[in-house]
Amino acid sequence: MAINKTTLTFIVWALAIISGVLLLYTSQSVHDQRRALRHANAQIEKQTQTIRVLQAEWAFLSSPSHLEDMLGRVNLSVGISNPPQTLPTLQDAQFVLCNPAREQVLDISLQE
Repeated sequence: MAINKTTLTFIVWALAIISGVLLLYTSQSVHDQRRALRHANAQIEKQTQTIRVLQAEWAFLSSPSHLEDMLGRVNLSVGISNPPQTLPTLQDAQFVLCNPAREQVLDISLQE
């Protein structure tokens, strides 16, 4: 079974064309993946920069000197308050019911 020269030439050309197409497809796939990787790296860098800015802002806003400065601007004094020793009970509570349509206010006290 001998293969003539024309058939052999056709097979070689077909294999060359198939190899060229596969090489082109692989090259384009690599190019697309590299572009996607560059885009992902750019997004990571942008997010990293945003995180650095937020960390710097947080460090400034939570620094003791800045908090003291803000406290001085608002004229608040920081001190220990004396909370009540017991919590109010439901019987001590007063409820105010409002009916805006009738402009009536009803004061309800649960104390007996």
